[in-house]
Amino acid sequence: MFGSGLISLSVIALIGGAIYEFRRICTDWKTVLYSVAGAFVLSFSTFLPGKRERDYNIDRHIAQWPYFFLGFLIVIACVAYKDKVTAKLTEGITLLQSVAIVYWFYDSDLSAIRNIFFEILLVIPFLYTLYTFYHAFTYQTLSRSSRLRLSIWSSIISMILAIDYLYRVYQNPSIETTSDWLGRVYIGLQYFLLGTCSIYIAQNILMLFDFLPGKGTFFNKKYFDELHELKNDHIERYSGDQVQIAHSIAAVIFSVTVFAVNYHYQFFPKSFAIWITFLVFPLILYFLPGKKDSVS
Repeated sequence: MFGSGLISLSVIALIGGAIYEFRRICTDWKTVLYSVAGAFVLSFSTFLPGKRERDYNIDRHIAQWPYFFLGFLIVIACVAYKDKVTAKLTEGITLLQSVAIVYWFYDSDLSAIRNIFFEILLVIPFLYTLYTFYHAFTYQTLSRSSRLRLSIWSSIISMILAIDYLYRVYQNPSIETTSDWLGRVYIGLQYFLLGTCSIYIAQNILMLFDFLPGKGTFFNKKYFDELHELKNDHIERYSGDQVQIAHSIAAVIFSVTVFAVNYHYQFFPKSFAIWITFLVFPLILYFLPGKKDSVS
């Protein structure tokens, strides 16, 4: 069944990445095992026949099952363990993301679009990028409003890059149909990396979608009460500590170098280069003097 076409090795790598990251942020195997067991039990709901399903196809349900399992695991992580999986943001993280989104925009050839409405729309991310650089390269106090703006900007970047990465990863051939081992490892690594990011991706998307009014809360008192709470969630997850300017310089030099080299030689898809940069730079930061959490 596994790797036979019903459940691909790519999906196994995806789930493995999610479980690995959940274990890393929870630090408790019991929590992970209980969550995995709960997601495993709930995921069998995929085998229930649909209302409009005339001919029950067991193979199709088996193929859907790992995605249900991953979905329930992410929901459990984001809801039951919200405080643990909420990624703490810093000026340095937002700086790296801002450099990445500029690279993504440039490498996507979006700069070639000549449309007045599109160009006007680009003013907003341009201003937010400048705002990020201002805070990363000065010791200006991070007010509550500043932390709110930077947190929302970080969520928007994460959502854009995540959607693009998800699309690019699923453009790959399956591991089973790839002939060479190096290609299999590369594809498996992409899926594993996507799995490690999946919890944070889901959480950022949920935090953005929560700004939209729901049924019964269309800009009424309840909506604004919930909006106030959501703003506090964004502010609380953003650190008020100042990033060291030396670390900001290192982050820009490292990320720009990686992106420029990859743009010129096209070693990897831009989305993979971006997420690898997010993963590797905190390791490099460890060897730099000063506080170790300023850009990680």
